[in-house]
Amino acid sequence: MCKNICDNLPLKVLTVISCIIVAVDIDVLKKTFTEYFQLKGYLDNETYEQCYKPQAEMRIVFQCYAIYSAMICSILTATLAFGLSD
Repeated sequence: MCKNICDNLPLKVLTVISCIIVAVDIDVLKKTFTEYFQLKGYLDNETYEQCYKPQAEMRIVFQCYAIYSAMICSILTATLAFGLSD
């Protein structure tokens, strides 16, 4: 009984951790978008366009890449953990 459950336990734990990372990254992306659009009303136009906007856009791009990477990691690890076929 334990052999079947514990067989791929480390991979199953890694799958859960990867899914948690995806969820956290998506939450961070939502907050980054919210901040990106809200600060436009608070900062003067020059400061927003020259200073904040380029940095925020790069954070959004890197956050999307982090989500993509975590999703790929989750899918591949789940495939191994649960013995799914190609």
